[in-house]
Amino acid sequence: MGEMRDRRGASLLILLLCASCSAPSLGLRSPSSHQATESGLTVALDDPLPAGPPRLAYRVASMFGEMLSWSPLSRHSRSAGAGDEATLNCLTAAVYYEARSESEEGQRAVAQVVLNRVGKRSFAGSVCGVIHQRSAASGGCQFDFVCDGAQRGRRETSAWAAALRIARRALGGETYDPIGSATFYHNTTVSPDWSRRFVRVARIGSHIFYKARA
Repeated sequence: MGEMRDRRGASLLILLLCASCSAPSLGLRSPSSHQATESGLTVALDDPLPAGPPRLAYRVASMFGEMLSWSPLSRHSRSAGAGDEATLNCLTAAVYYEARSESEEGQRAVAQVVLNRVGKRSFAGSVCGVIHQRSAASGGCQFDFVCDGAQRGRRETSAWAAALRIARRALGGETYDPIGSATFYHNTTVSPDWSRRFVRVARIGSHIFYKARA
């Protein structure tokens, strides 16, 4: 009898798992709920349990969908910050104050560096965090405009609007391939010691870009 109960238990578990696999196809969505999506699987994680599938099966489906949607870089997705005003303002400020005198390519390159830093172990996990992060070695600002008072000056309206467009496109997923995974840059008028520790990637306008050695 014990063996039979075990078999029935295993069969029930298989049925529940099968029900969980089909639950997402029932259209269980809510505009206000969080959607976990991966490879076509969508589960409304915050919806109340529907009357159709068994409660346990639905919970299994929800957990399964949540696990599929997670990845180490999911919280650093560029598109996730596209509608965040604070994130947009931070990236716009970096583009404006660091590269407003540069060509569009030079401004896109600066935006790319900021976004390349997001999520890397040695940098902060958000755009604003990266921009306001202090140097571990010196304690100074990694982006000069944060500390040198540049932000107290009057903005050039047209230049700010151009930086805003570039920042919005970058946060929307647009990339600038010529600098690839570069996470550092400096002006061509200086030659900092730290640059020797990295691989030179490209020169765009008055900036030279570097990436970490493999």
